[in-house]
Amino acid sequence: TEGKIFYNISYSKLSVEMKRQEHMMPHDASFYFKNNKTRFEMGLGGIGKNTTIYDVDKKVNTILLNIQGKKFALVKSDSEMVLAHKSLTPYDSNNRFLRVEILDQHKKIADRNCQKAIVYRSINGKEQANECWFTREIPPFNTLNDPNLKALDGFLMQYTITENGMTMNMNVKMVMG
Repeated sequence: TEGKIFYNISYSKLSVEMKRQEHMMPHDASFYFKNNKTRFEMGLGGIGKNTTIYDVDKKVNTILLNIQGKKFALVKSDSEMVLAHKSLTPYDSNNRFLRVEILDQHKKIADRNCQKAIVYRSINGKEQANECWFTREIPPFNTLNDPNLKALDGFLMQYTITENGMTMNMNVKMVMG
């Protein structure tokens, strides 16, 4: 019911310009959980820090931003977060979630037993498969609010996020608790 998770973050498929700025991007993150509350912290490219606190029972997100010494706080419900995400991400009917396939492949990540899954999406009419690894030994805090990932009944330990042609690779390096 309580723990700390630490990530290594690496990048791939960077444009030449983004490659020059890679040193300014976050290279680690922390995730904390206790009972039904979570906290995720990540640097903001050398200009500050983002902390997101989530209360699972109340379904409330508290986002704390510290950008160049200026502090901001936002409190949003789950439905408000979905609307905010949609407003920040241009809708494209050619990009859609297809399915999750859970495979019978296993490995240890940070001393936790993990299982492999493939998340299939259609991007501009082409099917794209992203590999991820999850563990059932930690509650599904980081898949809980994504209806597309409900099939992953555990915590994502290794996964990629691709946006704007850039891929962020998230890998758990240590779990405490």
